[in-house]
Amino acid sequence: MQRNLARFVLAAGVSAAPFLIGAPAALAEAAPARALASNDATSITEVVVTARRRSESLLQTPVAVTAFDAADLQRRSVNNIGNIQQSTPSLVFEHTAGDPEQARIFIRGVGNANPGNFQDPGVGIYIDGLYYGRSGGALLQNIDIQQIEVLRGPQGTLFGRNTIGGAINVTSVKPNDTFGGSVMGGYGNYNDFKFKGAINIPIQPGKLAFRLAGYVEQSDGYSVDDTTHQRYDNIDVWGVAGAFRFTPSSALTIDVNGFYSQNRSRGAGFSCQPKPGVPPSAIDPVLMAFFHVTYEQACLNSSANGPRHFQSDLASTAYGDVGSVGVTVGYDFGKVGVFDDLAFKAIGGYIYEGELRNIDFDGTALTLIDSKDIGWTAVRTYSAEAQLSGKAIDGKLNFVTGLYYSNEKTPNNAFIYTDVFPFLDAFVRTPNNIYQLTKLHNYSIAEYGQATYAFNDMWSLTAGIRYTYEQKGLFVQKAFVKASAITTPVPFTLNGQTITYTANLDQTRNFSNVSPMASLQFHAPRDWLANTPIDQLMTYFTFSEGFKSGGFNGNGDVVSGNLTSFLPEQVYSYEVGVKGSAFNHRMTASLAFYYTNYDNIQLAVTGVNAAGAPVATVENAARATIKGFEGEVVALLTNSLRLDVTGAWTDAHYDQYMDLNAAGMPIDRSNEPFAFIPPWKLSIGLENRFDIGGLGTLTPRLEVDSQGPRSLISTANALERAAATQGTVTLLNAQVRWQPRPDITVTLYGRNLTDEVYRNDALSISADLYYYGPPREYGVEIRKTF
Repeated sequence: MQRNLARFVLAAGVSAAPFLIGAPAALAEAAPARALASNDATSITEVVVTARRRSESLLQTPVAVTAFDAADLQRRSVNNIGNIQQSTPSLVFEHTAGDPEQARIFIRGVGNANPGNFQDPGVGIYIDGLYYGRSGGALLQNIDIQQIEVLRGPQGTLFGRNTIGGAINVTSVKPNDTFGGSVMGGYGNYNDFKFKGAINIPIQPGKLAFRLAGYVEQSDGYSVDDTTHQRYDNIDVWGVAGAFRFTPSSALTIDVNGFYSQNRSRGAGFSCQPKPGVPPSAIDPVLMAFFHVTYEQACLNSSANGPRHFQSDLASTAYGDVGSVGVTVGYDFGKVGVFDDLAFKAIGGYIYEGELRNIDFDGTALTLIDSKDIGWTAVRTYSAEAQLSGKAIDGKLNFVTGLYYSNEKTPNNAFIYTDVFPFLDAFVRTPNNIYQLTKLHNYSIAEYGQATYAFNDMWSLTAGIRYTYEQKGLFVQKAFVKASAITTPVPFTLNGQTITYTANLDQTRNFSNVSPMASLQFHAPRDWLANTPIDQLMTYFTFSEGFKSGGFNGNGDVVSGNLTSFLPEQVYSYEVGVKGSAFNHRMTASLAFYYTNYDNIQLAVTGVNAAGAPVATVENAARATIKGFEGEVVALLTNSLRLDVTGAWTDAHYDQYMDLNAAGMPIDRSNEPFAFIPPWKLSIGLENRFDIGGLGTLTPRLEVDSQGPRSLISTANALERAAATQGTVTLLNAQVRWQPRPDITVTLYGRNLTDEVYRNDALSISADLYYYGPPREYGVEIRKTF
C-alpha cells in the first residue's frame, strides 16, 4: 500500500507540474505575467440541452441531467460513450464479464445486470432519436458526436421506449453550409493505433449538405492467455457514419443518417478463483481420472501468473456489428390558431445489432464448460415515432406529445452451443452438451405527453403521462448433442417416452402500464438575488413513475422444457433539485436529492440446470429502496483555471428479497446492498490554459476519479459476496493539450497513471472469474481541423 501511495504522489506531482508553472501568474492578477491566451473565458459558457425535447438552458431545466459537448469529450479523453461514467453522478457504464461488446448500465442503481436479448435495458440509449434496445450498440466509439446528455430518473413521458432508470441522449454533428472537417491520428502503449476523420461538404448551399466521418483503432491488448500466448482485452474496431441534411424550405428539414461499426476484438482476460465456502466439486474424481487434477487446482493454475494472465482451452471472441439508418423529418408550422411555434417531427429507423461470442465459463485450460455462438446472433429493430410540440397561451404553455412503435426480431437461425463435460460423451447415456436456438419477436407501442405551464416568472408546473403496451414473444428450441455432431439432437427416454428436443416452446405475453409524472419549479426573482453573489437560482420537486416490461427466461430448464417468465419492474421516484450560477456566471452548480421505491426488481441469477450446464436466468426480487444525493460544480477560479467536480452518494438496499441458497433452502437477503453499485463516486478535474508565446497555448488537465467498494456478484453466498467485493478504486488521469495554432492540437494523455490493479466485473459459474480494468495507458494524439 505504501508503494501504491508513493506512486500516486509521484504521478500526481509530475502531472500537476504544469499547473504550478501557470497558476501563479493566473492567480496573482497584479503580477506582470505573460498574457493569457486570447480565448480566455470570463464566464462559463451556457450549456443548451434538449432533455425535455426542446432547446433550453441546462440551469433552467428541472431534470437531473449531465451534458457533454464536443469540447468536454475532448477535455476528458472520451473515446467511447462508456467513458462518461467517470464524470457523471450515479452512472455505471461498463462492459460485461467476458464480452467487451456488451454494456452493463445503471443510473441511480436502476438498470440491467444481465444485458442479454431476453431482458430490456433499464437505461434507454438514443442516438439521433433512434432507440438502441440492445447493449451491443451501447459502447460505440466517439465518432463525430456533438453532445451527450445523461438524464437521471424515469423519463418515459418524453421518450419513445421505456426509460425506467434514465436516458442517454446522443446527438451527432449535423451537415451544414461550411466546407471543413478534421483528422486525428494517435498512438499509445500496447501498440494502440487510432485514426479518426470527418468532412463536411455543402452540395447546394442553403439546401443540401453532406457529412462523412470514420474511425479505426487497433491495439494488442493487455491480458495474456498463457496456454497460447495470445493477447486479449485488445481493440480491433472501425466504423463509418454518413449524413445528409436537406432543407427545401425554411420550415422543412430532412435528415438522413447512416452508421456502421465492426468490432473484431478478442474477449477479456480473467482470473479464476475457487468459490469460498463451497465444498470440492462432485466431478473432481472424474477430473482426476481424465486430467489428473481437481477443478480447484486447475482454477488456481489458470491464474498463477497474475491477475491479467490466465489459461483457457477456448479462443474467446467478442465480435459485434452495429448498423443503423435513420430518417428525421421536421416541419415548423409556426403560428397555427392558438398555437405558437407548432412543430412536427417524424423519426423512422432500422437498427441491426449482431454478435458472435465464445466464452470460457470454467476459466481453466480444461475443456469443461464453454459457450460458443454458431453463427451470428442478430437483432433487427424497426421503429417509428411522431412528435408534436409547441406553445400556447402567450408562451406560458409548452407541450410535447408523441406516438412510438417498434418491432424487434431475431429472425436468423444461429444457435448457441454449450460444452458441458464433452469428454464424457462416450460414457454417458445422454450427453451433457446443449444446442439452443432462440428467436425473439417483440412489439412496443406507446403514447406520451408532457406540458409545462408558467403561472408567472417564478412558478411553473409540469405534468406528463405515458401509456405503454408491449408484447414479448420467444421461441426456444433445445436439445442434447454430442461434441462431435453439435447440430444433431440425441434422443433420450423420459418417463417411458423417447424425446428428441428437450424444449420446443413458442410463447407470448402482453404487458401494459400507465406512468404519470409531475414537477413543480420555482425560479428565484433577480431582485431577491441582487445583494448576493448568486446570478440565478432554480429549484424543483418531481414525482415520476417508471416501467420496464417483463419477459421470458430463454435459458430455462432443459429437461422439463419449462419457459419461465418474469414480471415487469416499476419505480416511484421523488426528487428535489437545485440549480444555479454565481459570481457573474463564473461558477455553476446542480444538486439533486432523490428517493426511489423499486418494485419487482429483475435480477440476473447464474445457476446450473438439471443437465449440469450453466444458465443465466432472471428472477424478481420483491422490492427495494434507493436514495441518494448528486452534485455537479464547475468553477472558473481565474480566467484560465477551471475546476469541475461531480459526486454522488447512493444507498441501494433490498427491503424484501427471499432467495434460495446452494442447498436449495430459503434465505432472507433483505437489507443486502445492490451488487455493481458503488455507494459513492467522486470526480475532480483541474485544468489551466496559458500562453507560451509564439508557440501557442498549453492546457494541462489533471483528473482524479474515485468510487467506493462494491460487490461484483449478486449471490446468496455471503462469503462469495465478500470475496467478490472490489475495494475503493482511485484512478489518476492526466493530459496536456498543446495548440501551436488554432487548427492543430497535440494531446499527450495518460490514464490510470498509478497503474492500479482493480476488478470491474465477475462471472460466477463453477468458480468466480474476475475481470480487470485497464492498466496504465498513455499515448499521443494529433488533431488537425480545416
